[in-house]
Order: sequence, then C-alpha cells, then structure tokens
Amino acid sequence: MSRADGAPYGTRMRVVTLLLFLCSCGGGAGTLDGSLGPVLVEREEPPLGPRPNPFDPRANPCLEVGARLVVPETTVGCAPSSVDVVISNRCGFEVRLSSSRAGAVGFSALPRSLRPGASGSATVRVLPMVAGPVRERLTLTALADGFAQETSLLVEGTAVSARRVASEQVVQRSPPVELLVVIDDDGVFEAEENFSRLARYFASAGDVRVVVSDLTGAIQRPDGVSVLVSESPTFIDRFTRATRVTRTPGVRSCHETARRLMAAREPAGFWSAESPHAVICITNELDESDLPGSVMVGQWQGRPGLPVTSFSLVAPFGARPCGALDARLDLVRDVTVGVREELCSPGWSSTLESYSRSGFGFRRWFHLPSMPAMRSSQSLEVSVDGVVLPQVDGLWRFDGATGAVVFGPLSSPYPGATLRATWETCE
Repeated sequence: MSRADGAPYGTRMRVVTLLLFLCSCGGGAGTLDGSLGPVLVEREEPPLGPRPNPFDPRANPCLEVGARLVVPETTVGCAPSSVDVVISNRCGFEVRLSSSRAGAVGFSALPRSLRPGASGSATVRVLPMVAGPVRERLTLTALADGFAQETSLLVEGTAVSARRVASEQVVQRSPPVELLVVIDDDGVFEAEENFSRLARYFASAGDVRVVVSDLTGAIQRPDGVSVLVSESPTFIDRFTRATRVTRTPGVRSCHETARRLMAAREPAGFWSAESPHAVICITNELDESDLPGSVMVGQWQGRPGLPVTSFSLVAPFGARPCGALDARLDLVRDVTVGVREELCSPGWSSTLESYSRSGFGFRRWFHLPSMPAMRSSQSLEVSVDGVVLPQVDGLWRFDGATGAVVFGPLSSPYPGATLRATWETCE
C-alpha cells in the first residue's frame, strides 16, 4: 500500500482530519477560523505474530551426521578413544549446534554454528569407567529462531580392563637424618624442659644430625660445633645449650632462615643429598617474610608434588593463646606432610618424639615403577607384611603428581618390613 506520491506507508498510518469551525461574528457570513489547524490522529497496527518454525517436520533433519559410529577398543581408566565425524547442515538457513553427554560418551569438540549447506568437524570421545560393551545414543540439536530440531547418533564400542601389576620390596633404613631446628628466642612455653627431653630422645635414637638456628638465621655453635651428632657423648649438653638462643636484630623469619640455609648448604657438611631432611620451626610469633603462602609452598616442592624436606611447626594452635599463629607456615607444614604441635601445651616435645620415630628416620615416599590408571583410588591396594592397609587419611595416600605411595608420619613401615602394592596401569 502506498501514498499518492508513491511513497509506502509504514507500520503506522497517520490519518489527518481537518476540523472546520464556522464562526458568526457580528452577523458576518460563516468564515473559517484560521487559528485552528489540522489535528493528527495516529492509529497503531496490530503487532506481528510469532515467527514460524523454520524446521520442516516432514523433511529430513537439518543436521546430517550418520546413524552409527563404532569407536576403537578403550582401556578403562586410561586415555579416551576419540573419533572425528563430519556434521552437515542440509537446510537453507544457518543453525547453531548443541549436544548432550550420554554416559561415557560425548562430544569434546563441536562447531558453534553451520551456514546453509556447510559442513564442520566434530570429535566424539569415549571415556568409560567400567569394562564391558559401550552403547550410547548421542543427541545433536540444531537451533534457529527459537526453535530446535534433534538428530541422534548411535555410538558403539568395547571397554576393557587395564593391566594389573604388582610391586614388592623390603623397606630399607634411610641414611642418617639431618634435622634443622629453628627456634624463637622468647615465648617458648617451658622450653628448657622440652628441649632437654628432645635431646635425650635424639641421643637414644641414633643416626640424627642436628643444626640449631634462631629466627634470623644465626647458627648456634656450642663449643664451636655447628652440626651436632646424636651419637656423640656431648650431644645432650650441646643441644640443650644451643637451644638457649638470644634475641638478635634482623628479619625474624623461620621460613626465610630455613630456605636460605638449605639453598646455601650451610653449615658445611650438612644437607647431604642421600639423607632425609626435616625442619622444625618453634615459634609463637608471625613470620616476617613478605611472601604469600602460595609462594612459600612452591619453594618447598622440589620435584613436582614431592616434598624434599618435611616442615613441622610448633606454634599456638589451640584455644590457650601464648602468641600468634602464622597460617602460611601451617600451609607449608600441611603440604610437606609435617606435624603440628601446640606450643602452649607443657609437653609439646612428646609429639615430636613420636613423629621422629618414623617421620625423621624411616621412608614415607615409595615410588611405583609404573603410573596407576585414573582409577587409582579404586584399583590401588597397599599391604605391609601381608596386612592390607585401608586408604584413609593419615595412614597412606597416593600422590598422583609423582606416582608415589605416601605414608603418614606415624604409619611408615619399619625397616625390614615387606611393602607390596598392586594396581592397574596403562603402561
């Protein structure tokens, strides 16, 4: 519909009505009131209805992908099977694509949209968690103008169990333990009595080499000796005197002190590559290091996921405050599988004694000769001297980053014990 001048009307029609008013003014003839102009009256056309469904239910679906796909045999808990497929849009308009996962089968790559007549590549991935036949139907959905149309693809294959292997070894005793004790110079509750007990224990345990430092990194050298050997007849006296540190100026950081001494291999003759190492930080104040906790943790992880040195912390953990707890140090302790002890307790040395029986002298990390499959939590079994140990927190765990069985501080197998592990592997 168009106007007389040929221009089309819009969706809105404007109707112009001219109102003529006659006025009798003093007997004069009826005249047009020139003060009155045209009055515009606008009329709205009814709104458009919903768009029609572009998908023709009587025709074949827009998306063409084939009816059946057979995937290669897949090993449970190992690498998934992946097969590329071609998806084509047979309709005369653009469609967007979506899909849903069906059990162990799904699309790991899918075109976002396809223009009319275009094709695109997609990847079907199968990752089963149980052995047996795989038969799942995937649904592809084409979307356009608020409407959807589904197409299905039947995926079939077979999942087989991973190869099960076993490893057995007799636990050997580790070389002498090297222990760094970093001590705060004040606020250590009943420190002299606790340090005397530790000295007597280390002397009886044997195979322990100890270095004592204050928070600033000043190594204590009683009688000029920096590395105290537990088998020496003078060990108890020298260790007790070394723990009576005095306050000195400088950055008071247990973390920085331990890291600096480790990096510099100080004192000479300490930090042997063959020996297990441990750090005990005894403090009741916040660490003056300006590093965030995540950076601290990263500095204590040598090989990925495998702590080279355990970090134990004696600090105010409980409800009886005798100082401040630095949460960053506790995070390092947790990651390196160290122990925590309540400084405000009168007998805090007793826990360190129990821990040192296994954590300082015995191995806790046992690497498996081949990496377990992804089902390690279900397939890995550990036994010591024929007794199967449940996988519970504090007893043992599997470290996926290094492929090692890690025992808790108080559950490490003693030298001479037979350690056996069985697991599923993809190798």
